Amino acid sequence: VLANTVLSGMLVCCVIAGLGMALTPQILQALEVPAQIHEITVMYLRITFLGAPFTFCYNALAAGHPACV
Repeated sequence: VLANTVLSGMLVCCVIAGLGMALTPQILQALEVPAQIHEITVMYLRITFLGAPFTFCYNALAAGHPACV
């Protein structure tokens, strides 16, 4: 069960991270981010999307196995 959770979760997280990276400008436009902070916000959001699969993996493994806690 743990292996399936990690593998399927990583797949979903990687797809979401890829879409998020590609759609960052459209997301920020939809949120009406001010122009003066647009560049730094793009960088921040892309870093957040890239880190999501790693965060998921850590949390899934830490919660699923007593030795990881």
